[in-house]
Amino acid sequence: MLVLLLTVLSLVCLYLGVMFLRRGLALTATATSYIRSAAQGYVVLEGEGSPLPGRSINAPFSGKPCLWWSTQVESLLGPVGNDQLAPNPDAFNKHFSTELFLFKDGTGECLVDPTEAEIHTRIQDVWYGNSCEVSSLHQARRSREPNDDFRFVEERIEPHERIVARGYFRTQENGSTKTNTLSQPPDGRRFLLSTVREDILARRLRLKALLALGCCVLLAACAVYAGGAA
Repeated sequence: MLVLLLTVLSLVCLYLGVMFLRRGLALTATATSYIRSAAQGYVVLEGEGSPLPGRSINAPFSGKPCLWWSTQVESLLGPVGNDQLAPNPDAFNKHFSTELFLFKDGTGECLVDPTEAEIHTRIQDVWYGNSCEVSSLHQARRSREPNDDFRFVEERIEPHERIVARGYFRTQENGSTKTNTLSQPPDGRRFLLSTVREDILARRLRLKALLALGCCVLLAACAVYAGGAA
């Protein structure tokens, strides 16, 4: 039974390692397109975003203007200095925005629908408090104190940040007007919005791949040893 478990875990790590490696390679394998000449379908765009005219998006915790936000309330374990999260998944309360925003690259513009996107942000704000109620956030602190058991996390894409976008580009004609949109690819390919440089993302994915493949080899060796000892 132990040999079977170790073998299954080794195969899972192999799968994860290959997946992370492929994702890392894909980040540098696709050329960037311009909105003006982008083909219909899966593209990579680079530019900056802004709210739609006459509309504003504000992050719930900080109140700051942004294009996209996510918030999360996390339950903590252990003393101050140890931000280990509680294992109970019900302790996590995550929300994120799905509002459209405008994306420009100097040659044109398109609407971005961030629904279902994998989003990486440079900006993350953290507060600590002794209550999980969001209404108590105005009393939260930037550093954790002994009676604080909860962490409030907010991530944002702010206006005019550099964004790399990978998704499904489509142009629709409405009379004499053309509207470009970028959204979740219908074929299941990766939909990514990132304000983090792609070389940094690729490096992180390669590191995850190495760790997963290393675990694969270690678990496989343990399976062989356990099989020989049985």
